Amino acid sequence: MITVIIDKDENKRINAIYMNGHSGFSTSGTDIVCAGASTLFYTLANSLEDICMYDTNRTSSIIEDDGEGNVRASIVLPQDSDNSNADRAQVLMRMAHIGFITLASSANTDGNRYIEVIEGK
Repeated sequence: MITVIIDKDENKRINAIYMNGHSGFSTSGTDIVCAGASTLFYTLANSLEDICMYDTNRTSSIIEDDGEGNVRASIVLPQDSDNSNADRAQVLMRMAHIGFITLASSANTDGNRYIEVIEGK
């Protein structure tokens, strides 16, 4: 199962998103749930770089396929961002959060659990 952890501060602002695992929906390379989660994650990382001018080498870590189809990824927002970029980043992080919730509600059917979204704090 893919686990997505949404780390929030006391003001409900998202500080980080962590993702790891393999959904098990299908074999590695043909798994549409993993493809959907990866697409959301890569789009978020690229959007933070393009729209907020964040250095993804500093804010993102993506380790693909450990040999068993698992992925480990994280995006941690910098604390030294100016207000306009921080506000834009929150919109993007919230969009990804909603995307993961939507993917989970679509994929987790008939008692099968392929992706789990956990909210911290």
